Amino acid sequence: MLSKVANALSQYPWLKQVLKRVFFLPGALISFYLPRYRSAEQEVILFSEKRNDCFFGYYDQTPFGERGAVIFHRSSDPGSVEIIHARSGHFSKLGESTTWNLQQGARLAWLMKNVVIYNVEEGGLLRAKVQPKDSEGRLLNSPMAALSADAQKIVGCDFAAISRLNPEYGYLVDGKIPDQNHYGAFWVEDVNNGDISHTVNLEQVLDCVPRSAFRDAEHELNHFSFSPDGQTLAFVHRWYGLSGSRNSRLLAFDLRNGMLLNLLDNGMVSHYCWTENSSLFIYGNHSRGKSGFCTLSVNGGACHVNIHESLSSFGDGHPSYNSKTGLIVFDSYPDWKRYQYLYLYSPEKDAVSEIGRFRSPLRFFGPRRCDLHPRWDEPGERIAIDVCFNNKRELMNLNVSKRVSMF
Repeated sequence: MLSKVANALSQYPWLKQVLKRVFFLPGALISFYLPRYRSAEQEVILFSEKRNDCFFGYYDQTPFGERGAVIFHRSSDPGSVEIIHARSGHFSKLGESTTWNLQQGARLAWLMKNVVIYNVEEGGLLRAKVQPKDSEGRLLNSPMAALSADAQKIVGCDFAAISRLNPEYGYLVDGKIPDQNHYGAFWVEDVNNGDISHTVNLEQVLDCVPRSAFRDAEHELNHFSFSPDGQTLAFVHRWYGLSGSRNSRLLAFDLRNGMLLNLLDNGMVSHYCWTENSSLFIYGNHSRGKSGFCTLSVNGGACHVNIHESLSSFGDGHPSYNSKTGLIVFDSYPDWKRYQYLYLYSPEKDAVSEIGRFRSPLRFFGPRRCDLHPRWDEPGERIAIDVCFNNKRELMNLNVSKRVSMF
């Protein structure tokens, strides 16, 4: 019921935020007397500092590197974040960035062993920076919206539109949206040589299943993600009407033939992840007025939607797939008592299991919220989440190997 109401209100974000705050206030008061978190996992590591926030960011990349290394953001200055490399309890600073937000950080990601990539403003431009652990970094031409699995290419996009229309995912530096190089609405850049390819302009996106509502709307392209083989690029197209309404759909761009495909277009698409080169696990409207988790399979130009009935009572969450285990981890937004839940899901068995629940104080609300944003390590033994039950952001590392073996 609540997910249906939230879906209906998604077209009016300002009203949704006001009603949510009123709804959560009594439960937030009760939650002070409840445990900060509950988890059956035995081994828990918390990356934390007394006075600073420590967090990773979005769920589409992983903080886990080789030989126990972990990367994350450390925020002590409201205007910037430090990029931290941790191993065996030792923290070292790799760099810093003024182009970051609370939901996605500076888009920090591993490029290879002891080399990371993240967004910065240098030379007056928003760009991605390749930073080795023990040597000087180098700048790319574009800011990074997504990184391919082989770490050979990034997607650049119009971050100014994101900053203006959806500021919690954008960047402000000294109160201003940073300048950047523009090659279209989105494009692909080679990480090694900086070559720009596969440029797509906004008109091409709007011409993919066009409609009259596009004419007077403002548009944002966001949440880009490469398929595992790097040949297809999925992204969310949002448009904002003059009345303040918001709609979204999921599209894909085929890097082999330059074709755009309209994947899911029923008014709302929220979060998703790739499970195979032609399959995505999505939370959105799988039919008009009906939202939930589904798997969308693409065969040529045809799309087939499989609804996961065991997840029909679950609301929106951030899914992450592990190819070694075949399992999906996803989270929830806070319930009335301000608990965020973490789940494991087996698409093969259509079975779900709760990993834990974590309290989110009411001060972490709206644009300042702290989503769990779960991410796997490569073997499928550990999951990292951002938590705030200690009234600051911390990165928690859970060993779920025993839970995984139960599926």
